[in-house]
Amino acid sequence: MNAASAIFMGMDRLRLNSIMLIVQSIVKTGLVLVLVFLGFGIVGATIGFSVGAIVAGITGVLLIYTVYSSLTKSSDGKLAIGKTIKDLLKYGLPISIGTLLIT
Repeated sequence: MNAASAIFMGMDRLRLNSIMLIVQSIVKTGLVLVLVFLGFGIVGATIGFSVGAIVAGITGVLLIYTVYSSLTKSSDGKLAIGKTIKDLLKYGLPISIGTLLIT
């Protein structure tokens, strides 16, 4: 899930990151409450917490696939890796420099 968040932030797709976090919160909260009320106690809460993270991870993978399929492709159908790296550096390099200067 952390890798998916990093990909979304690097591609400036924060809306997708938010969707993934919201899905995790809803699933985790719902499962924890249901399993605890059904009498599973701590084990139910742990299972609900874990399943929430797994569902969020699967959601992240699906959303990454949508990002990957929408990347600019060259005329021969291959991904324009150079353009993608340029976009990543355009957003990531200033943030990295700023972080280094602050610390």
